[in-house]
This record gives sequence, C-alpha cells and structure tokens, in this order.
Amino acid sequence: MNFRNNVLITKEEQSLICELIKRNKPKKILEIGVYSGGTSAVVLNCIEMLKLDCKLYSVDLAKNLESCIYGFMHEEKIGFLVEDYFKSSMENKWKLYTGCTIANVIEEIGDEIDFVILDAAHILPGELLDFITIFPYLTSNAVVVTHDIYVGNIDTETKNWIATSVLFSSVVAKKYNLIDDLNHEDCEFLANIGAFKVIPETKKYIENLFQAIRIPWTAIPSKSDILKYIEICKKHYDDRYCRSITVALNEFLIRDINNIRFDFIKLNSLKSNKNDNIAIWGLRGKSFIMHSKIRYNLEEAHYKNSDILEYLESCLRSIYFVDNNLENMPSFAFNFLKPKTFLKSDSDLAAVIIGAEGNKSRNEILEELKDMKIAKEKIYFIEDFIL
Repeated sequence: MNFRNNVLITKEEQSLICELIKRNKPKKILEIGVYSGGTSAVVLNCIEMLKLDCKLYSVDLAKNLESCIYGFMHEEKIGFLVEDYFKSSMENKWKLYTGCTIANVIEEIGDEIDFVILDAAHILPGELLDFITIFPYLTSNAVVVTHDIYVGNIDTETKNWIATSVLFSSVVAKKYNLIDDLNHEDCEFLANIGAFKVIPETKKYIENLFQAIRIPWTAIPSKSDILKYIEICKKHYDDRYCRSITVALNEFLIRDINNIRFDFIKLNSLKSNKNDNIAIWGLRGKSFIMHSKIRYNLEEAHYKNSDILEYLESCLRSIYFVDNNLENMPSFAFNFLKPKTFLKSDSDLAAVIIGAEGNKSRNEILEELKDMKIAKEKIYFIEDFIL
C-alpha cells in the first residue's frame, strides 16, 4: 500500500515493528505520538494481514498538523493517513485520542497493554515520563518500541531529542537493536530505533527511571497535565519515587523563571524625570527575579566601573519594592518599604507595578491602591515588562 511512502519511519524500522507484532501477537497496542498516522497505518495493516484479534489505541497531544502536499501547506487532522487509506474498515480496531497526554486517558484505555510504540516529542521528560506513567498498565512481558533513540547525536537542531535514548538506556529489560545493513556495508550501523521486552527486573529496578527523570527537562506539559501525571504515578509508586518528578519539575521552573528577560527600557520610560518614583509591589516570583536583576545590573556596573553606572543609578534609584508582608523581603533587599509608608500620594509617582501573581492577591492590591487614590493609568502588571 502506498501509505508507507508517507510514514516518517524507514521501511527497515517498519519491518522491525511488524516482525515484533508477528512474534508476540499482541491484543492491545498503545501508540504515543501519532502525527500523520503513518505508523498507525502500518500497525493496522499488519494486524489486518496477520488476522490478529487486536486493537490499537493512539494518543497525540496535538489535534491538527500541517502537511506538505504537492508543494502546498495544508492543515490536516492528526492521523489523517488512517482515514485516507482504511476509511471505516478499521473503526473497531483503532481508537484515537487527540489534544491530550497519555496521563489523561491511560485509565480509560486500561491495563493489559502488551505492545507500545513511543514516538512523540523526544524532549525530556517526554517519553521517559510517558513510560513511567503507563508501566503499571502493561502486561508482565509487554514489548515497547522506541523511535529516534540516536537522533540526539545528529545535529544541533536535535540535540535535545534525548527522551527515548534516556529511556532505552536506563530501563532494565531485554533489548533489541536493529542493524541497518542495507545502507552500510560493514553492518555495524545501529538504526535509529530500538525495542525492549518487560521482564521481572524491569519493575525491580524501576528506580533507574526515576533517577533518569532528574536529568534537566527541556519542556514541560501544562500545569493540569503535569498534575495528572503525578496523580497517576502516586497511585502506583512509592512517594519517594514520585518525589523525583516533583523535584525535577521544580528545578525546571526555577531555571525557567531565571531565564526571564525584562524590558528595563520600557520600565525607565515610565518616568518623566529622575525624581519620578516607580513602586513594584511584591517580592515573590517574577517580582523577585526583577528585583534580583536590577540589583545585579547595579552591582555589575559598580564592579566594572562602567560608563553606564551614572545612568543606571539615575534611572533605578527611584524604583522601590513595596510589600505588606515583611516575611516576603529577601535578605538582600534594597529600597524596601511598606506600601502605606511609600505611597502617600501619587503626585510624584510614575507607576505602580503589581508583581503578585495570584488573582486574590492582585485584587487585594488593586483595592488598596483604590483606597490610596492611585490613578488607574499609573497601575501596571509585571507581565507588561517581560520580553
């Protein structure tokens, strides 16, 4: 069938999947990462040819994709190749979930999964977290195929595509590599796909995967999705294992927030002259990072005796951080005042920037500013100054 020409895995990689299906005769296959549905079509065609009593469950975070047909870009539904080539003949053999992670649907899919194909985004936590999540739902001898296990070594564009490689390297299981001897005379080149079979030691040494999940993440699911992943894991694993996911998540968030860049030019442009004051209300979260970066800029200018020191001091010396709660004050805080001490009137006030991130806290601050008779046009939120 010519759908094979549209599949993103090579013919040799397709052969490995089909051979493993033929040998193991699965009854319940799970695919994570669908895209055009090329691999789904290969699997369904294999099931049909082998006349297996089997159903494929496919999951993809996206709902649509862009594909190039005859040189033009078209928006297509995830898995469109299955519909194009199988129409309704596979309706009872295929269930597609889109716009969700596996954590959202694994309980609906249920257990007794005996064959898995992991081929999603490849960036951590990615397929590593997906496998940890689905492992309790697999049979004791399930087969797992992981694609792109060496792609992270190819070039800079794919340097972060290591999730399947980390999984394949860390899991304790019976492993299979495909030797691509069609394109390499020495027969030593390992194709970019691998598979492993679950054995009793897989569960015994599951801690390996929770250690691996601590490798710095490159991306993160949405807040609701990551909470669902953690919820599923807590049902099946000890708290000490689940803590690894939480720690890795926190490390990612801290690293991410420290990468925030602020538009200090816009901040300084609020002032009509050097005597105008700017109050940044809040010393947690993004406000804390802004506070730290302002301090860093001043200290760097002092240390290097920079020509911009005088400019920085004139621009930043009238920026004050205010907060009702003294416990929020960092040990190295500067220009810190309680709001009512500082905001006596808005006559010499250029702006108040609300840094609190919770809606309740923001509403409380807005009410206080209203009581202080601070003009609405002088009130901003910290997001207004993030590049």
